[in-house]
Amino acid sequence: MRSTNTLFAVAAALAVLAIAPAPRFVGVAQAGCMAGDRIDGTTAEQTKKKLEAAGYSKISELMKGCDNTWHAVAMKSGAPARVAVTSSGQIYPEGD
Repeated sequence: MRSTNTLFAVAAALAVLAIAPAPRFVGVAQAGCMAGDRIDGTTAEQTKKKLEAAGYSKISELMKGCDNTWHAVAMKSGAPARVAVTSSGQIYPEGD
């Protein structure tokens, strides 16, 4: 009887995992935002296209901050770079 209960519990857990949404790779860092912060409508896809148009490739770790600035890791001229993209589309290097 105990193995039947264990089997049922495992099956139930797997069923929940199967219908749970997959974690998203990109998103907005809203957890640390203040109540008055306004998140604009810029999207990860728009930001990725801006970076690609500026010569960046292999764009990853794309995250949006509370200030509506997108942050990413990308490659440019064969070298990895951390970049920030403002809501107006300006691209700045980040880091040291």
